[in-house]
Amino acid sequence: MAQNVKNMTRNETISLSPNNIERSGSCAVVVLIVGDMLYVSNVGDSRSILSSENGTKVYPLTKDHKPIEPSES
Repeated sequence: MAQNVKNMTRNETISLSPNNIERSGSCAVVVLIVGDMLYVSNVGDSRSILSSENGTKVYPLTKDHKPIEPSES
């Protein structure tokens, strides 16, 4: 099926899915190092951690974004 997806509408593209289930979303983790400061941001279903001592210590750097959390409303 060699269809030109670029020119299709969103509904036409979704209908190509074998299960017709919409699977959309986005996620990103951004890290900025300035001097000795580390700034971390995340969006969607993405997480970041920092490990040290050959992975024996792990530190979460971000918090999950969940719609049920009061901070997300």
